[in-house]
Amino acid sequence: LWIKHVDGAEPTLDWLSAIPAGETVRLVVDGVSGDWRKMNDGKDGRPTPGFMPIDDASKAHWHGLQDRRGIWVSLLAHASD
Repeated sequence: LWIKHVDGAEPTLDWLSAIPAGETVRLVVDGVSGDWRKMNDGKDGRPTPGFMPIDDASKAHWHGLQDRRGIWVSLLAHASD
């Protein structure tokens, strides 16, 4: 999930961008809640502006959404404890 593809309020986008590499957040993507990890920084040290699903349900749902590329889905973000 690339941050640049999220259509949201600037503070939310800034918050997502500021999350350190490897940190986990709870995202609800198209109604499916799961844990997502901020991608590792690139080899040159620049941050990678995206998240990867890390639990089985989120991975399966995310891969299913790829068949519907280009559609709008809801996204809610929660900081993990």
